[in-house]
Amino acid sequence: LFQCKVGRKVDKLKLTTTEYALFPSVISQKGFTMNGGGMLSFQRDCHGHYFFASNVKLVSGEEDLSKQFMGLDRRHTTQGFLLKFTAGFRQAWAKMIDVDDGVNPMVKDTTLDSKGSIFAAITYTKDNYQVIRVQKYDQCGELLQGADVKDDTIDGRDAYLGIDSKDNVVLFHSHLNKESGELNPCQVVKLDGDDLKTQTWQDRMDMIDGQHSCVPTGVKVDCLDNIYISGYFASNRGFLRKYDREGNILWTKADFVDQVTEIIYDPRQDVLVVTVGTDSIMMVSARGQEVHTLDVRAREIALGDEGYFVFHWIDGQHKIGYLAEDLSMVRNYEISWNDWDSIARCDNLVPNVYGTEVYLTCFFNNAKDVIIFQMKDSVPIKLFS
Repeated sequence: LFQCKVGRKVDKLKLTTTEYALFPSVISQKGFTMNGGGMLSFQRDCHGHYFFASNVKLVSGEEDLSKQFMGLDRRHTTQGFLLKFTAGFRQAWAKMIDVDDGVNPMVKDTTLDSKGSIFAAITYTKDNYQVIRVQKYDQCGELLQGADVKDDTIDGRDAYLGIDSKDNVVLFHSHLNKESGELNPCQVVKLDGDDLKTQTWQDRMDMIDGQHSCVPTGVKVDCLDNIYISGYFASNRGFLRKYDREGNILWTKADFVDQVTEIIYDPRQDVLVVTVGTDSIMMVSARGQEVHTLDVRAREIALGDEGYFVFHWIDGQHKIGYLAEDLSMVRNYEISWNDWDSIARCDNLVPNVYGTEVYLTCFFNNAKDVIIFQMKDSVPIKLFS
């Protein structure tokens, strides 16, 4: 959709017509559940390929590793997997995530570089403690390399990946404070994309303005390779922080009244758009100043062709809204689904290459299945097998 060039220049692709294809949206297999920990991840590359990641285990909690998942051998009771869909939304391949020296590897997040490589943030158990690592895969799902980043990570919290213009990887996660279990810090670390064992720089966040016990919620990289992280503390007070490419802190904004739960970067305006709790969306300038605020019960946001998609609750219904660049509401789309009580949560609002349609991944309550909704710019569609 929008490509970062030198400095702040942004190229916008002009289109007249687009052909769409559908793919089976329900990802499931009898006897397995995706309620194994970790999180859902759904990414798109610049060619219109989509990559889905989650974690599975047997519904019964058995440790029977003889049962395959999607025709793939399993080596762990709980194990992450990757799926690639082509631009025509046909399944290209499936891959179980594994580690050499540990058990129960779970995917936390994924990101893609300019060459089409896939990076996955993974936690796994080694010698009775949790380790977080990053692994790199090629476009065919073959493992290229991997490296442990830190021991004593917090398994129950999310971790996030970003990518810069040099295809280096930024990992944002939380880990245990061995001296005090109530003061768990966050860590931001930049890894060399060609050699994941090389850490370019790292920053540990123990406390901001007296707030402690950090929970990460996102990381984004702008066209100048500045890095933005979002999260909140034990008090539910949200924060944003900006680093330059060398890891120097440029500013911190920690005056949010609620959690900062989602973050996107818009290169067109050089701004951040974040969700604050479940009651509002805020636009923040590259200098950390509030630009616009919209009161809306939003859960997910995504960049559109001329504005923003938002998954939100309005008039007693879940809908996909479309916002202008000043965050004013342009229109709302109905989602063709009648039983929202059957869905536990939705994540990963992902636009297509052109920003004219968006995809929403949702967990069913039993977590056995994942459903993906497709919303075109004019017509909502429920995808199902």
